[in-house]
Amino acid sequence: MPATKYTQTNPDVTLLQTSYNSFSHSGDTEDIADSVNPSNYDTHHSKEWNSAVEMKALELENEMKIEENMKISKKKAKEDAKKRAVEAKAKAEADKRKKAQELAEKNTHKA
Repeated sequence: MPATKYTQTNPDVTLLQTSYNSFSHSGDTEDIADSVNPSNYDTHHSKEWNSAVEMKALELENEMKIEENMKISKKKAKEDAKKRAVEAKAKAEADKRKKAQELAEKNTHKA
C-alpha cells in the first residue's frame, strides 16, 4: 500500500513521527504567541525562567526611569532655586528703594 499524505480531503490518515531527530521542539512555546513574543524570550528555557528574565528587565527599566526622573528633578530644583534667589534679590532691592524714597519724602516734608 503506498504512503498517503494527509490532506483536508483525506482526514483518515494519521501522521506518525518515526524519528525524533527530524522535529525540533524549539517552537513548542504554546504559552506565548509569535506576534507578542518579547525580544528576550528564549525558547530553550522554561516559562518560569523567561518570566523571571522579563520581570528583571522591567525592574531595571523602572530603576533607569527613576534615576532619569531624579536627575531631571534635581536640575529643575536647581533652576527653581536660582529663580527664587533672583526674585528675592529683586524684592529686597525694591524694598530698599521704597524705604529710601520714604525717607527722602520724610526729609523733604521736614525741610
